Amino acid sequence: MTSEKSGLSLLVVDDEPMLRTLLVRGLQSQGYAVSEAENGEQALAFSRDHNFHLVLMDVSMPVMDGFTACQPLHAIRPQLPIIMLTGHDDIESVNAAFNAGATDFISKPINLPLLNQRVRYALRATFQANELNRAYHDQNTACRLARLGFWRINMHTGDLQFSADAHELLGLDCLPEKRSDLADLLTTEQLHKLTMMLQAAVSSGSTLDTEVQLGKGKTIRHLRLMADNALDPLVISGAFQDITEQRSKDQQIAYLAEHDNLTGLAKRRLFISQLEQILSTCETEDVWVVVALDIARMQRINDALGSEAGDQLLIMVAQKLADTLPKEHLLARLEADCFIFASLLPVDIARTQNWLAAQLKPLEETWQLQRQMVSLNFKGGFALSEPGIRADALLQQAVRAKAQVTPGGRLSLMSDQGLVGQDGAGLLALEEDLRLAFDRNEFFLLYQPQESLADGCISSVEALARWQHPDRGLLGPDRFIPLLESMGLMTEFGDWVLRTASRQALAWASEGLHMVVAINLSATQFNDHDLVSRMLTLCAEENCSPTLLEVEITESMAMTNPTLALSHLQALKQEGFRIAIDDFGVGYSSMEYLLQFPHDVLKIDRTFVTGITDSKGSRAIIRAITSFCESTGIACLAEGVETERQRDYLDALGVDFIQGYLLARPLLPADLVNLLASRRSL
Repeated sequence: MTSEKSGLSLLVVDDEPMLRTLLVRGLQSQGYAVSEAENGEQALAFSRDHNFHLVLMDVSMPVMDGFTACQPLHAIRPQLPIIMLTGHDDIESVNAAFNAGATDFISKPINLPLLNQRVRYALRATFQANELNRAYHDQNTACRLARLGFWRINMHTGDLQFSADAHELLGLDCLPEKRSDLADLLTTEQLHKLTMMLQAAVSSGSTLDTEVQLGKGKTIRHLRLMADNALDPLVISGAFQDITEQRSKDQQIAYLAEHDNLTGLAKRRLFISQLEQILSTCETEDVWVVVALDIARMQRINDALGSEAGDQLLIMVAQKLADTLPKEHLLARLEADCFIFASLLPVDIARTQNWLAAQLKPLEETWQLQRQMVSLNFKGGFALSEPGIRADALLQQAVRAKAQVTPGGRLSLMSDQGLVGQDGAGLLALEEDLRLAFDRNEFFLLYQPQESLADGCISSVEALARWQHPDRGLLGPDRFIPLLESMGLMTEFGDWVLRTASRQALAWASEGLHMVVAINLSATQFNDHDLVSRMLTLCAEENCSPTLLEVEITESMAMTNPTLALSHLQALKQEGFRIAIDDFGVGYSSMEYLLQFPHDVLKIDRTFVTGITDSKGSRAIIRAITSFCESTGIACLAEGVETERQRDYLDALGVDFIQGYLLARPLLPADLVNLLASRRSL
């Protein structure tokens, strides 16, 4: 490793001699050639004469600070990576570092092993960027060999532009210079389809990916057009490829049979076939969500604006869905105004509805149709895959759930509520299995650790329920909690969770391991006026102190009946229970009540954590939450942490605790003890 670094030259810029010496020696021990400067002005002078590969720069220095030095450094070496050294941990300093041109930042006091990793990462990223520049030139050559061309259309003026060799690729002596000239090359149907696609792309700001038939009579060529208007809303530019050879007559017939002629999306048969293949080959623990989504007022739009406007709207919605959904998804048009899609679920299934609402948020925008602004309402149903389920049955569950939705607001979603099979027989069988699950001891709890960022200790866990079904395998709470609610068994199940968590907390305590166990309360439990006395009775029967338990309720539950919530939470807190507000930031809070609630922990929803490294908005929201927690003396916990980068940002923004796959997936008790033992040994 040292030999690989021997040719790399680094510059350390800091006005503190002791810290500068520490950094220089630490980096030299890794095999780097290291120079040093006392301030930004000296660093600029050195950079004009030396070809440094990376700069470590302090933020606060006399003569010229790090922020001021960044811009002229980039003028000298545009690709030079700069890592800022800062004693600040507020979001303003972090953003200022990046706005000044920094590649990364690290907070003081400096952790040398972490710094070495950051340096290696920055150097590797710069090397990859240089490789990409070289690949760009190679790509131009590859485009010529692959017979790819480029085109651009100005929707305002109608001007058309093509790449220099496009006429050779298309077999034409000259190319049209105006959109109106396309009528000479396309049939009326093809021209109408392309015009609607272009208008939809301009109206919704979405991408264009379609196929057209160029030419008339016997000389027809099939072109695939791909484009977007990301730089200018009225200028669409992209690539085209001659795919005539791939679209033989038989293939074209098959394509039209499996794809919707208007939107180009898959039809039901192709969707079912693709989903069936996925379900038969996916990992056992993978969960796919299938959603059926209707435009609630489609007929009114057709009646008011005409069927052509309705067709354009369907194209716009199809394009918006294709742009919005995660990369790995299936999307199809089921019937008139109903779209269906399937996606691998990246979150815990208990949070499916929140995740779906976030994914479909762009549909709630205002749509422009024939110079009119139209607001749409959507209603949808969703179902989650389980081992052995068929694709057509899963789709039927989603469609049946959609049929139960009463639209309210821009987007209304409903779960399949545990529906299985194609009729009620499967549901009745599952209900009977659920009644027997208590006697058969088929329920169990997993525990996901929560780590303190201050000292790296794990002293609390969240209890997560699972059902080991004898035939269907391992089922998560989204599979059986709705059924328990509808069967009136939620209180009994909640009692079982509290008893099991209490026994486990006591078992760990007897081993000298003090661990607070967080349990989730359902809406049914929380709305019970006898909740507090019931929980105290159960704790007394298990001889468990309430101080070993944390009660989690969602933000929405707390605000449904704030008066009852305040009464319950005050009583639970007085008895020694810890209180946590879950999914914070995605519900509807009243700060007046939030300040009165005697909670110990606010849990930031994972949707903000997912975007923290790329979104200033997510960082600003998290910083606002942590500032609120700091001022009120409440601990702040971030859920869904999966990467070291997310952890670093959360630490810099003032988050107290983290939970997520970066630490561990939900674990059995013995596995949790082993994890703690391995961390202690490290």
